[in-house]
Amino acid sequence: MPYLVTAPLVLAKDREGKVRYHYRGNVPAPANSGPIIPWLSDEQAAHFLRLGVVERIEEEKPVDISKIDSEALQDCLKALERLGVDLSAGAPTARAALGDAGLRFGNDVVASAIKARKEALLALSGTAP
Repeated sequence: MPYLVTAPLVLAKDREGKVRYHYRGNVPAPANSGPIIPWLSDEQAAHFLRLGVVERIEEEKPVDISKIDSEALQDCLKALERLGVDLSAGAPTARAALGDAGLRFGNDVVASAIKARKEALLALSGTAP
């Protein structure tokens, strides 16, 4: 299960036991492994979650957009645009950018926003179904 870094820096061991530097956001550092930690041991995960330096990224499930608060969805879409998040970016990148800006939206709202942005990108490229 992946984790999103919420602290300025988290040092985490990967599956091979190598220490990786994970900075919050997109810090242009040579040793930066990015704001998403793809795997943590059970011990590391419990410790980091207890300290509040990471958050669990839930598996993305299909979203029923009819149940999403349209105002929250519009606010999320506007925020992603203001922050310059690429239209093709996925949910982890969007969550990191929103988190860095101090903005919080539910996973379902972010997933819906990402789906809408990707559908718009496909429509713009002329490859929409």
